[in-house]
Amino acid sequence: MKNMLTFLIIILVYACTFTFILPINVCSQEKLSIDSGVITGEYKIPDCPEWLNTAVMYQIYPQTFFDTDADGIGDLEGIIQKLDYVKSLGVDGFWINPFFESPFHDAGYDVSDYYKTAPRYGTNEDAKRMFDEAEKPTSSLSRLIYKRL
Repeated sequence: MKNMLTFLIIILVYACTFTFILPINVCSQEKLSIDSGVITGEYKIPDCPEWLNTAVMYQIYPQTFFDTDADGIGDLEGIIQKLDYVKSLGVDGFWINPFFESPFHDAGYDVSDYYKTAPRYGTNEDAKRMFDEAEKPTSSLSRLIYKRL
C-alpha cells in the first residue's frame, strides 16, 4: 500500500509538471527571430564617475602575469612588484581577474569563497597590500577599479 501511494504521488507530480509548467514555459513563448528587434542607434552611458568614461584600463590575469616564487603561476606579489611597470604604461587603472579561492574548473571564475585569496596567488594580506600599493596617493593607479572587501 505504501509503495502504491508513493507511485501515485510521483504520477501526480509529473502530471502537474506537464500540465501546468510546460504550457506556460514552452508552449506560450513567442517566436523570436533576427528581424523581431528594433535597432535605434541610441545608447545610454551607465552612471559612473566622469573620469571612467575616457579611462584606459589594464587587465591583469594573475595566473600568467608575474611569478615571484618560481612555481609557474603568477601571484599577487608579482602584481605588487610590477605596479610601477603598469603605471608606466599611462593607464588610469586596472582590473584584476578573479583571484579568490576556487576549485579552478573554470579558470578561477568558479569562485568558492569570495573572502579568501586562492593560495596559488598568495594570501588575503597580499591582496590588501596590493590594493594599498595601487591606491597610494602618489600612484597613477589610485583610481583602482575594484571593490575592496
